[in-house]
Amino acid sequence: MQRRTLLAVATVVILLAARAWLPPPEAEPTAQPASAADAGRQVLPDLPEADPVAHAYAAKARDIFLTVDATVDKLLRDDDNGDRHQRFLIRSPDGIRVLVAHNIDIAPRVPDLEAGQPIRLRGEYIWNDKGGILHWTHHAPRGDHAEGWIEYGGRRYR
Repeated sequence: MQRRTLLAVATVVILLAARAWLPPPEAEPTAQPASAADAGRQVLPDLPEADPVAHAYAAKARDIFLTVDATVDKLLRDDDNGDRHQRFLIRSPDGIRVLVAHNIDIAPRVPDLEAGQPIRLRGEYIWNDKGGILHWTHHAPRGDHAEGWIEYGGRRYR
């Protein structure tokens, strides 16, 4: 009898722990790609939590588009190999650092970036163990890809 009770208690604890990690039923991934250009890409629904980066990072998500409200964390040197990219780190509300690689051969450079300032971005997220990369923060010149953007200082760069 005591073993059965212990097993029942353990089952309840496991179910409660699993429930804490799962989204509520109304937040189940039912979102469809925004366009034909998104077909085949992993798509997360609009999330109820304040930090979609935390959700994508925990899911080890790749090739998904996120809209992120964050803080500029650190400015990095441009990457001039191949297409040129303005690079900087952002910090999400939950403290996850993400590398932003903004293609400045396609979109304008975001001027006057300063660490500690708020920034809003939409781009393609790729998980890595350091926090991830957000790229494709610009328009799609050939119309064959979902589009992103960066909002900073009251302006949108795409």
